[in-house]
Amino acid sequence: MRRTRLDELPQVLNVLQGEMSLIGPRPDFFDHARVYAEQVPGYRERHASLRLDLWIACRTLRVVLGAKGA
Repeated sequence: MRRTRLDELPQVLNVLQGEMSLIGPRPDFFDHARVYAEQVPGYRERHASLRLDLWIACRTLRVVLGAKGA
């Protein structure tokens, strides 16, 4: 089931309902995000980078279509 990514179907439903985005970083706990923004170089850019989103989408498609999952 994991190899075919069938366990991801509930998340697809969340995306269709607008409760979750299809691409992008997972939401952080606000207090943690504040600390990371101060301590991790480039942390804020991860949440505003179209290039990073496209890279994630390409990698995801390669994994899903190639059935190369853990």
